Amino acid sequence: MVISWQFLKQSIVAQKALDAGTPEEAFYKGKLATARFYINNELPKAQATAGILKSGERITLDFEEEWF
Repeated sequence: MVISWQFLKQSIVAQKALDAGTPEEAFYKGKLATARFYINNELPKAQATAGILKSGERITLDFEEEWF
């Protein structure tokens, strides 16, 4: 969630720079594309991860070294 929030902040700065006609257009377009990728592909996994963490499943905590 925090990474998505930071990408949102960067995206606002990038869009403002692009709107102002920055000479670093490729850099800011890259920022927007990276943010879009993360938010569309990684952020949706947060809900599933939260569900796993809240489920009480203990296999990873109870796993014994000898089992390797």
